[in-house]
Amino acid sequence: MSILQKNKKLAAGIGVAAVAAAAIALGAGTYAAFTDTEAGPGGTLAAGTLNLDVTTNGSSTIELFSADNIAPGYVSPARTFTIKNSGTINGVLNGSSTVTENTGGDLDSQLFVSGSCTGTPTFNNVPVTALATTFSNVPLNAGASANCSLVFSFPDALNNNLAQGDKVVITSTLNLTQAP
Repeated sequence: MSILQKNKKLAAGIGVAAVAAAAIALGAGTYAAFTDTEAGPGGTLAAGTLNLDVTTNGSSTIELFSADNIAPGYVSPARTFTIKNSGTINGVLNGSSTVTENTGGDLDSQLFVSGSCTGTPTFNNVPVTALATTFSNVPLNAGASANCSLVFSFPDALNNNLAQGDKVVITSTLNLTQAP
């Protein structure tokens, strides 16, 4: 093959490649489409809060009851306190208490409590050792308060002598959980 023929084939090949490249460029331009972008709807999600506040006479110091030298026939004055859900979501209140006898006598089995909270049934003469069951599954909506009152008693009984010199300490915990 001569050089002239080789140059003609090379020129023909370059020409075909140029035509193909031009066709591809034109084809890409003819298939372009309009586009537009807009912002979609958005927003903010924020978690609510549960916040349990317990106050006695406007103070957050909770020593609701304390008495010395009680004797059979003792009835305490009404002890009042307020429980508030100052959070933003509804809750359910539950309580627990522990009665600890410091001297090993029998006072814990002879003390009784009566009381109520706004929106809960009144309870009367419940053994102080069962105090926790009186605050069970109490609804407390966001921003709502429950005013509570307790009265402790040490009634006359045949076995009061078993409680002489005895001392009990009552501790309690209130728990607010999210309402279902």
